[in-house]
Amino acid sequence: MRLDHVGLVVADLQAGRAHLETFYQASPRGEPFDDPNQQASVWFFDAHGVTIELIAPLGESSHLQNVLKRSGEHLAHLCYEVDDLSATIERMRANKAMLISRKPAIAFGGRDVAFVLLPNRTIVELLASS
Repeated sequence: MRLDHVGLVVADLQAGRAHLETFYQASPRGEPFDDPNQQASVWFFDAHGVTIELIAPLGESSHLQNVLKRSGEHLAHLCYEVDDLSATIERMRANKAMLISRKPAIAFGGRDVAFVLLPNRTIVELLASS
């Protein structure tokens, strides 16, 4: 497993950008884009070698609206790239983790990603290496 990025849930990408630039001296990596599969608008930033993903709800019906209402803006997940996505999911499930979702992600060229809730309530995104 290799740490790929840190995901932050925000209500607004532009306000999130200002936060990252002010506090982390981060710079955008490309332009924001929409990922209907994840019901999110996404924007990646580089913070001195650390990739930070801003994630905002894509529309009023996005599940992220409820996340923001419940928890506000926050660190959403740690994303790890893994060689064998299915085996990693099964290993985590065998240790009482819960699979939240698994689907292709536009941000990664259609590679599968899985979101897993660990027993300590940490959300981990697993990114298939190929």
